[in-house]
Amino acid sequence: MTAESQRAAHYAAALAALGRAAELDGRLDRDVAETLDLLAGHAMLDAAESDARIAPEGRRAILRELLGETAHPIWLGFLETLASAGDWHLLRDIAAAYFEERGRLSGGLAGEIASAYPLDENSVRALEEAVRFRLGRPVRLHVRIRPELVGGVAVRVGDWLIDGTVLAGLKRMREALTA
Repeated sequence: MTAESQRAAHYAAALAALGRAAELDGRLDRDVAETLDLLAGHAMLDAAESDARIAPEGRRAILRELLGETAHPIWLGFLETLASAGDWHLLRDIAAAYFEERGRLSGGLAGEIASAYPLDENSVRALEEAVRFRLGRPVRLHVRIRPELVGGVAVRVGDWLIDGTVLAGLKRMREALTA
C-alpha cells in the first residue's frame, strides 16, 4: 500500500467515524457520491487543487459555492480540510475507501452503480437487494453518474460486474457484426 493510499484510507475511516457519530451514514453516502459526480463534470473543482495560484481560502470558497446549498456541513468541512491540506487529489481514492469501509462496517460489500442518469432511492435499494440475492451478502451501492453510458446501469462489486448500459450493448453489437 502506498503512502497516498494509506492517507486516503485514514481519511475514509475518519469520515466513516464522523458519519456514525453524527448518525449521518446515508446522508454522507449521498454527499460523497454527488460530489464525485459533480467533480467529474466541473473543471472548477479540479482547479481547486491543481492550480497553485488558488490559495486555501479560495479553494474553500469554491467548495462552498458549489456544494454549500446541498452538502451537509460535516461533508463540506471534510472537503475544506482536504483542500487546505493539499490532499484534494486523493478525493476519488478516499471515496472508494469510504464506501469499502461502510460496507465492511455493515458486514457487507461495497459497490458502485454507474448510470447515465440519477437514480431515486427506491431504485438503488432494489438493485442492492438484487445484488445481495445474487452474491449472498449485504451490499451498499453508491451511484456515479456517467452521461457517456447513454442509458441503463452497470453494477460493480469487487470483480463482479453486470453491465446493462446502452454503451456496452452497442459495443457488443459492433463486436458481433465485425466477427
